[in-house]
Amino acid sequence: MHSKSSGELKTKFMSNLRVQFAFTSTIATLLIIGAVSYGGIVMSAESGRWVRHTHEVLGNLKDLRLAMESIESGCTGFVLTGKESYLESFATTLISLE
Repeated sequence: MHSKSSGELKTKFMSNLRVQFAFTSTIATLLIIGAVSYGGIVMSAESGRWVRHTHEVLGNLKDLRLAMESIESGCTGFVLTGKESYLESFATTLISLE
């Protein structure tokens, strides 16, 4: 039988320790990268929701501006002409805003 010397055992132990350290470091790195990537995905989704909300608000403001212009035109038309038809347009626009 061949007996291993303590030097060979120490070298093998150190080699195994290095392999275990490398494997553990690789797994830890992958976990960190995964966590950072997941955080980025969550932030991107939240950002997308805010962009959609902003577009919705801008669309509502545009509709409101157009309605206000229509109301102004109806009021101006009534004041200048005294015709009731301008007030009907005014009332219709107000109802559409509710």
